[in-house]
Amino acid sequence: MIFFESIKGRLTFSLVAGLMVMYLFSGVAFYQICKSLLTGQFDDELATWVNNISEMFDFEESITDGEFENTIFDHRYRLSDKKYYQVWTEKGVTISKSLSLEAHVLPFIPVGLHAYGFQDINLPGGIKGRGVAFSYVNHRMDESLPPVYSFQETHNTLVIVLAHSRKNLDEILMVILICLVGVGAVIITGSGMIIRRSVKQGLIPLRGIADRTAAVTSNNLARRFTENRLPEELKPIAQRLDDMLEGLEKAFSREKRFTANVAHELRTPIAELRALAEVGLTEDLNGSESIRPYFKDALSVAIRMQRLTESLLMLARMGAGNMPVTMEDLNLEAHLSEILKRYDAKKGVRNVETVLNCTSMPVIRTDSTLLTTVLTNIISNAFSYSPDGTTIVVFLSELETGYCLSVSNQVAKDLSINDLAQMFEPFWRRDGARSDSAHSGLGLALVKSCCRLLQISIETSLPSPNVFKLSFFMK
Repeated sequence: MIFFESIKGRLTFSLVAGLMVMYLFSGVAFYQICKSLLTGQFDDELATWVNNISEMFDFEESITDGEFENTIFDHRYRLSDKKYYQVWTEKGVTISKSLSLEAHVLPFIPVGLHAYGFQDINLPGGIKGRGVAFSYVNHRMDESLPPVYSFQETHNTLVIVLAHSRKNLDEILMVILICLVGVGAVIITGSGMIIRRSVKQGLIPLRGIADRTAAVTSNNLARRFTENRLPEELKPIAQRLDDMLEGLEKAFSREKRFTANVAHELRTPIAELRALAEVGLTEDLNGSESIRPYFKDALSVAIRMQRLTESLLMLARMGAGNMPVTMEDLNLEAHLSEILKRYDAKKGVRNVETVLNCTSMPVIRTDSTLLTTVLTNIISNAFSYSPDGTTIVVFLSELETGYCLSVSNQVAKDLSINDLAQMFEPFWRRDGARSDSAHSGLGLALVKSCCRLLQISIETSLPSPNVFKLSFFMK
């Protein structure tokens, strides 16, 4: 049913059903209490009456006392509140009964001496009644008898049952029951309407969030949901939505910058190739030696474009989860030493030194190709941006949970905390003019993507404004 597919329908049904069950139990308990109290009061009146009339019936040696025989209540024979009685010996032999019983006989209710027994019984004419049985010793203290007169209680015990219609009692109980049902119907109906309206009003903020969510597009990701008017229960949802929008806004911003940067990076080499081709067409190039520089420049531009394309393709594959990872044992210290030797051979006139400090000879399980990409890019980045005559320090240490590799180098221009936050974005470079054609700004972006695949944590820090430090934590 559609009614139960909505939060409003489920809440309304649950609350109304719970209220009905609660009212049902409380109503039944209240009715039973009233019934018990009224029935007890009715029984007390019966007990009082049976005590009174038991004193009127006095028989000696099982001989009926004609003075009271068939006279009790018989003058009220035609009144609506008439009572019925019947008297037995302890053995169940009827001694006397009310004329109003006619041919009807009251049930014999065995009870202990001086005890009462109550029971619902049927009266003449199909009337529902209630009777009380009372057992007592029949003895009349005759003044002519000596004071020491004694009697045998076991032979003079009588049982009298007094009955009365319970019509008035049942009518009162019926009125109480009808009132309970009527009040319950009013309460349930009214509560259902109030609950439905309250639930509807309570869900208005949720519908507002749904409407605002539907209005979110890529052009208005800066809007937020959190506000002071929201109920406390919806604030966590609104906060999660705000966090999601903030992440989407950053992702869209990065995507826009990435697209603009790709266009910028590809436009420059394409323009160079075009210029080389146009110059080659306008000049008279007869000799092979005059043509050679153009082909050399064209090859250099093509290599730059190839590297840029390969880096972009690698980033795309890692972002899509299509980069295979092959784990193998690798001596990290030996691998680092080999990479540093290659860069030491290229230092030339810049005189940039490298120092490798190792506290252990760790063997880790990793993908050697991806790790080589990480190490090559961070060492290349350090060489490129270190001032001439400075030293790059590579420190490898063992931790309780694995190994830490840190690379520290000086920088020509002081860095800030904001620079650290953008350093791993594709095409980001400290120099906004992009005058350095040797670097595309994809190196650290590749490092971050490779570390994510290898489950390596990265931290950036500035021990001082002109010193940049990268730390890698490997299991």
